[in-house]
Parts: sequence; structure tokens; C-alpha cells
Amino acid sequence: MTGDQKGPAEAPEPKPRLTAPLTIPVIQTIEVRIAAVEILDASSNQLVTCIEILSPVNKRGRGLSRYRKRRERILASNVHLLEIDLLRRGTRVLASHPRLPSTAYLITLTRSPPVSVEVWPIELSQRLPDIPVPLRAPDPDVSLELSPALSTIYDEAAYQLSVNYAGSPPPPTMSEADERWMRELFERARR
Repeated sequence: MTGDQKGPAEAPEPKPRLTAPLTIPVIQTIEVRIAAVEILDASSNQLVTCIEILSPVNKRGRGLSRYRKRRERILASNVHLLEIDLLRRGTRVLASHPRLPSTAYLITLTRSPPVSVEVWPIELSQRLPDIPVPLRAPDPDVSLELSPALSTIYDEAAYQLSVNYAGSPPPPTMSEADERWMRELFERARR
């Protein structure tokens, strides 16, 4: 070949693949549905009572701030608000009130117009109460039987398959009396 003629093109050697020293998964945004029950006036399709079932999301950080704003909007709109907090962990919406007792569970009802808050402090070993659900006048309150409702949800969702009852209870720490009661309850259930 002469200097001005080129031979067949030579393929360059492939470069080795560059790899990072660490690979981590991408954190996906998880959509969390917050449970609420809305009672509407059938004739006007207006919201009468909102039943909020508090979740870990609306008891901490930005979720707590968003929930407090939602709560303010509900109370400003001539709607009764029933809040069911069956979580021992997280910040309670009314946590700063000096008369609010420190209990495992708390149910509050703010009737419209908001003048006062009815409070059901519930200890861990207590049976869940029947609570009033206010309707629009002249209709009387209806009773919500929480214990049978919670039992039905527990059974239908098969929570016994996903909850580790043999392990230690999740935070916050329980009192000795509550922990003793819980252990006795589990022992009776296993018999």
C-alpha cells in the first residue's frame, strides 16, 4: 500500500464499562391514602360530619402540618369533626392543650359551630367506647360502636397474619401495668 491508501478500518478496542463504587435504589414516592368518612346531607349533598381516622402520616412532620390546616378548613365550614386517634405514637393535634390527659388513645368531637371539644381519653386496657356521630338538626346523634367496628376491620383485613404479637411492642414505651395487661391478654388468646 502506498502512503495515501488506507487499509481496512481497524475497529477500536471497546473501552471497559465504567462502574460506580456504590449503587443505591431510587426512593419511590409512595401514595398514602388517609382514611376519612364523610357524612353528607342527601338533599343538598353538603358535608355534615367528617370522621377522621388518624394515621402515622398525619401525626408527624409535614403530614401533621397539612392535617392541622385541613382540620381548620373543616371547622371553619360548618361541619362537625370527629377525630379517632388509636395510635400511641406521634404528635396529637391538640397536644398543647393543658387539660388533655396523657392516654394511649384519644377521640375528640368538635361540633359545629366550634365552641368546645368533647374528649374521650382511652387507656390501652379499656374497651373502646360507643361515640356519638352528630347529624344535622333536627336529627339526633347516631351511635358509632367502635369496638365491634374495629374487630370487624381487624378480622376482614387479616391483621393477625401481619402483626408480630410475640415481639416487643412498638414505641413509645408502655407502662409496666399496660405491658403486663397486654401479655396476659395474649396468653389468654393463645389458649
